[in-house]
Amino acid sequence: MSDYTLQDFVSDCQTCISAATSAAECVDTTAQHMFSRLNGRRTFLREEHYRSDAEHYTRNAIYVEPNGLFSLYAR
Repeated sequence: MSDYTLQDFVSDCQTCISAATSAAECVDTTAQHMFSRLNGRRTFLREEHYRSDAEHYTRNAIYVEPNGLFSLYAR
């Protein structure tokens, strides 16, 4: 079984977004993919996605869609 990659996740999100008929549907369908990743192996996250600063709120860009439709961040 191959690892689920960041590009696999991005492709799933792109498919959900393009098929959604409303903003709420977009959130609901992409959230399902996000929750499945939280419960599975996180092999697509790299060390730089886990940077943190105890003194400040930190979020790390994992992926920014070139057309501006969505972005993925970790904190």
